[in-house]
Amino acid sequence: MVKTNKIHYYVDLDGVLANHDAQSVTYQVKMSNTKDNDSGTKYDIRDYKNGFFRTMPLMPDAHLFQDYLKGIDNDRVHILSAVPKRRTSASSVFDEKREWVQEHFPFIRSINIHIVFREHKALFATLHPHSILIDDNKSNINEWRHAGGIGILHTDAVSSIKKSMAIHSALWDVI
Repeated sequence: MVKTNKIHYYVDLDGVLANHDAQSVTYQVKMSNTKDNDSGTKYDIRDYKNGFFRTMPLMPDAHLFQDYLKGIDNDRVHILSAVPKRRTSASSVFDEKREWVQEHFPFIRSINIHIVFREHKALFATLHPHSILIDDNKSNINEWRHAGGIGILHTDAVSSIKKSMAIHSALWDVI
């Protein structure tokens, strides 16, 4: 009997594959922290103009993800990215993100590109028995795990890929 990989891999876009922070500097939408707002990076999403998401540069280590993900059966590789809830000046964040993925990761099937509101990401955690989310947002990882999925908090491609491979190896004997 030949075993096949039954794990589904969900990869976030902004901050994992696409360099949202660099684009924010270019478009001058990154806001400074003040004593009156929460810590963490803030963006003025009203200033996300047309093309903001479509023209985001790749993360410097995104080529490592390209190579890694190409080695996985393409029906098990997904992009799971969030859109701002509040209105932006960009005409279609959904379309821009989808087009970005199709340009930079053309091997990912269109049906596996999921552009959703942030709070809906966790709904994908149990669509498949073994689902891994690679995301740079700790809240997304915690919600994913709480929903029953396996979460990897992304810091860089090498670490995320190593963790993903370790999980794959650990699950190999049980699935």
